[in-house]
Amino acid sequence: MKLFYAAVIISWLLITLSAAGFAQGAVSVQEGEIRLSVVNKKGESVTVMRGQDLKLLLNGQEQEITSLRQQSDQPIALAVLIDTSNSQKPFINGVKEAAWRFIDDVIRPSVDTAAIVTINTRPELKLNLTSDKARLKEAIQSLTIASRDSRGGRPQSEAGGTAIYDAVAVTSDKLLARTPANVRRMIVAFSDGTDTSSQIKYTDAIRVACLSKVAVFFMLTRPPAQYSNGPGTAGKGEDRIMAPLAEATGGKSIAAETHSGLDAAFDLVKRYLKSSLVLRFNDIPGKGQEPLTVNIEIKSPELSKQKPELLYPKTYFR
Repeated sequence: MKLFYAAVIISWLLITLSAAGFAQGAVSVQEGEIRLSVVNKKGESVTVMRGQDLKLLLNGQEQEITSLRQQSDQPIALAVLIDTSNSQKPFINGVKEAAWRFIDDVIRPSVDTAAIVTINTRPELKLNLTSDKARLKEAIQSLTIASRDSRGGRPQSEAGGTAIYDAVAVTSDKLLARTPANVRRMIVAFSDGTDTSSQIKYTDAIRVACLSKVAVFFMLTRPPAQYSNGPGTAGKGEDRIMAPLAEATGGKSIAAETHSGLDAAFDLVKRYLKSSLVLRFNDIPGKGQEPLTVNIEIKSPELSKQKPELLYPKTYFR
């Protein structure tokens, strides 16, 4: 399958969002929607919540929450991004095994879909969205560490780059955003978290993922000694970049070793999927579709005792 990278990176950066029209003197109210996931301090899914337990702020202004409902049974569109640059050679086999186990466990035949994308000097779509597990397994098993660029015969040093931001943006905009509106869109990316080749900025990747309503989960694969507080914790350097990127989209960055560590990380992602909630609110649109900063606070003292972690996109587009 051909690369789907091409010139789309530049095209979406130049898009201008159209202004919304309003009747003179009228106030238009429409229902907005934000998806969130909640787990407690034990890592258990929290599914029993009420709208009055939370406070929603857009650009610091409180919004009226009209409903909060669990919707963990909606179809999933999952893009698995696997770093095949030279730095991932020690981890690639364990990553492939863990990625397949996750897909096999999460993807429901005829309901959910998954795609396989490699992260290298440029992102490459290896398999488009499909429910066919046999094809997904075959696509994952066929992945290898890049040695030479098949398109241009570039030397290994150039073929082994890591364009994480490009991969997140293109996968969100040109693949997942084209799925139906009722689908839960998510990226699970395996990488050491060091971007060396992207043509776009970190902030642009966040914007495109949020605009496409895609939650990004990073599985950081590197030797345990490179984590500041051990596996499963945020570390130094690139961890401080990938963690905010994931959290800004409603996802999470999880440090993991291969094999057992990756399986534990996937178990946590599955708990977030299980606790999928949809918050609806009365939204009074402003002019145009400029992004708004989202903040969701816990009002319920009883819920606060559980010390829950809320995952939700930090940017909302009208």
